[in-house]
Amino acid sequence: MTTYIRTGARLAAVTLLTAGVLGSTGAQASASPADTRTYSLDKRHCMTVVAPAAAEATASEVLSHGCYRTKKELDRAVSADRAAEVRLSVWAEHANMAGIYDVIYGPAPCDGTGYWLTASSWWKVRLSSFSNESGCNNSFLTGDRGNGTFGSHANWVGSTLDNAVNRMRIWR
Repeated sequence: MTTYIRTGARLAAVTLLTAGVLGSTGAQASASPADTRTYSLDKRHCMTVVAPAAAEATASEVLSHGCYRTKKELDRAVSADRAAEVRLSVWAEHANMAGIYDVIYGPAPCDGTGYWLTASSWWKVRLSSFSNESGCNNSFLTGDRGNGTFGSHANWVGSTLDNAVNRMRIWR
């Protein structure tokens, strides 16, 4: 009987702990959607859909995100996502657009305000190159070790920003 009570108490404790963890994870996800984006070696083809920046220096809201095993799966997901109207930028894990990549879409091409793209915790320590499209001819990257101004692409963001980008502004 004692074993049953201990096991029951452990089960109750695990249930409460799990509920607390899931509850807090849910709260964190809604408070910070950028931090919930995940990437993995088995799903190298990713897409993130963002809204335009509401005002200067305001982060573009992440509307959706997903990663896929094949480019064909990615293309299907892009076709199904109505907010993914315009391909804005491609972020790559390594120099020369190699490794895992994230294709960033938005509802409209770049204008003077453009988009402020916040790096997820995964990208903050991995972004090495990028290429912008849809009139996004200017880029400004910020990181813990410094900042950098680029045109529409960079085969390598340089030693100051390599694997150290927090945000990227893209605009016309």
